[in-house]
Amino acid sequence: MGDRKYSKKECYAFVVAQSHAKERTYARAWYRLGQLGGHQGSGRVFSRRECYRRAVDSDWEEPLYWLCLASEMSPSTYGTTKKITKVLGQDYDVKECCLEALRRHSSPPHFSQDHRVLSDSALGYTWSLLGVMGGGTVGDDEYSKAQCFRKALTVGDDDPNNNPPYIYKSLSWSAFGDCGGGIVGQVRFYNKKACYIESLEHSVRFEAIYGYCDDVHRQVRMWVGLGHANGGRVCNKNFKDKDCFVKALTLRVEHKSEQQDGYRSFYARVWIALGEDAGGMFGCWNVPMEPVGGMHTESECYREAIKLDPKNRRAYELLLGMKLGNSTERRMENYTAWKQLAALGGGTVGGTVYDPAACSRMAQKYKITSAP
Repeated sequence: MGDRKYSKKECYAFVVAQSHAKERTYARAWYRLGQLGGHQGSGRVFSRRECYRRAVDSDWEEPLYWLCLASEMSPSTYGTTKKITKVLGQDYDVKECCLEALRRHSSPPHFSQDHRVLSDSALGYTWSLLGVMGGGTVGDDEYSKAQCFRKALTVGDDDPNNNPPYIYKSLSWSAFGDCGGGIVGQVRFYNKKACYIESLEHSVRFEAIYGYCDDVHRQVRMWVGLGHANGGRVCNKNFKDKDCFVKALTLRVEHKSEQQDGYRSFYARVWIALGEDAGGMFGCWNVPMEPVGGMHTESECYREAIKLDPKNRRAYELLLGMKLGNSTERRMENYTAWKQLAALGGGTVGGTVYDPAACSRMAQKYKITSAP
């Protein structure tokens, strides 16, 4: 077309604008436009999801298009979603799209030799997404979410040229660990701790290749889980339990996405775990904090937890149990902590159970003794 150079996106846009294009060519063009981030033409904006939906509408026997549609609607984190899209006039959610992809991968269309299959990596990703959605029936077999994650881990390879590499493996290992672990590949039993280590190592490898973290909060969860399992060896480096908690808190500082209000109570529990691991008021951990870093004693860890979640009963119980002295500052801190514990329904301090009334009496005691 003269001397003008056309981008890939412009070429695919030209194909979808042709009413006489063959169905498979038309579908492939919509799929490519989805991969390129969507399309704008004829006065309309087509999102990635809409591009994949149109690809499925045009060639519904292609399992890859069903997978891409499922992936585009899938939750960004482990959980469920109620997103629905229409394909050929029928409603489909993420789970149903995954099942359609697996059915077309497993069974060739009737009266046709055209049997298209998913690559190993894409197949593993499909099983992983189905696991995220709670499992389902494939063929004559019912698969629980744990069984889906096991299937995801036993197919596919880690070839970085495949799409998508590593991502589903990291998610599948973490979710399989959350399910308690089990035998993978009929070779080795992976307990929860081993699954978390595998998830972390896959995330590290992904970040080394692509330069960004595939899912920060999942990494944080895995570090915390590994910390509660007394630490372990990740990428040929040993991490003690406190190292794992520090790693999780460091990721929070490094990533703004982890500083959302919705994560505050989670990180409060991490601070508590780190404080309990200190083993005494002189235990210190070097945890990066904004705007400056610093060493944190056990009591300071509990204070950080309270800052993040003022309703965390355990933080008050542990802080009061340390008996940090009788200075005016400490007395006022004790007064506030006892008052908050009363408001939270009481608690256990130093092995003694205090109901709300007893907590209020203790608070009053410190208020009186701290008065001039």
